[in-house]
Amino acid sequence: NRNLLARASADIPGEKLLGKKLRLIAEGSGKTLARMAESHHIVAPLVFGSAREFILKEFRAPLLSHLLRYVMLKTGRRSFRIVGEAGDSRFVAEVLGGVIEKVEYETASGSSIIEVRKSILDVSEDDFTGMELAGRYMVKIEEHGQ
Repeated sequence: NRNLLARASADIPGEKLLGKKLRLIAEGSGKTLARMAESHHIVAPLVFGSAREFILKEFRAPLLSHLLRYVMLKTGRRSFRIVGEAGDSRFVAEVLGGVIEKVEYETASGSSIIEVRKSILDVSEDDFTGMELAGRYMVKIEEHGQ
């Protein structure tokens, strides 16, 4: 609410720009909350196990953006490595400081590395549609650098 932000700004002597700062924080928080809630709603029904090691059923590559946000929400970490394996199919995604650096994946038909370098909040299903990943995956979460 702009009136509330304006009053907060006026209540602190010498702080004329606090309203703009608070608006920026509120807008960022809204985006974070919306993206995390959406991802949790999509991924949570597909997950069985603990926060660091679980089975992900009915996984498809476009869900990777939601999976990464779900993991960040569940672990509370902005840097992590996620490894998913299903038979001859495997993927590894690296997140550093809330930015998805890269995703490596291997299937029976070959392997590839996708340099993403986007905020975990800004990636979408479209960023991973070309990957040939589908099925039931065993997923492990590691601290970045392990």
